[in-house]
Amino acid sequence: MRCCSRQGLRVLALLVGMAALVACASSGGGARAVEKAGDIARFKSLSIQTSVKKALKLTTADQERIIQLVQERIRARNAGRFANVGAAPDDPAALQVKIGFTRYEEGSGLARFMLMGLGQIRIDADVVLVDPATQAVLGTYLATKAVAWGGISGGATTIRDVETGFADAVADIVLGEAD
Repeated sequence: MRCCSRQGLRVLALLVGMAALVACASSGGGARAVEKAGDIARFKSLSIQTSVKKALKLTTADQERIIQLVQERIRARNAGRFANVGAAPDDPAALQVKIGFTRYEEGSGLARFMLMGLGQIRIDADVVLVDPATQAVLGTYLATKAVAWGGISGGATTIRDVETGFADAVADIVLGEAD
């Protein structure tokens, strides 16, 4: 009986550990100010655009999915902040958020499964807040999210799992919660 209890505890510890690792994939990414934004509270609308370094394998559909995730995270965290979270890029009253992807690596699920630290998934971008009326840069940030842990959870994690954490990092910037 005592042996089974220890084995049960080991299984429970393994399951709790795996659950914690899965949560890490979608947990918030990091956002660091290069130049902190000034007063952006006056903007009641938000427009998000993306651009990609030529060498990256990031499709238009991928970019649209990430924009949708960022919009969803902003609405979920502060529904009343913006009256319109999907304003057109030419809206003169909307804060423009320009996400310039500098890294988008899907990594290798097999490598992550085999050994922690290999096959890393990583998303990096420069995020620039712009006043559409003057085209003045209001703030510049670096947003990032990476996952490289191993085992079953590492092997099963995909870039889409990591995109949610990246979207949270961008939401931190827009909502004024970034470092």
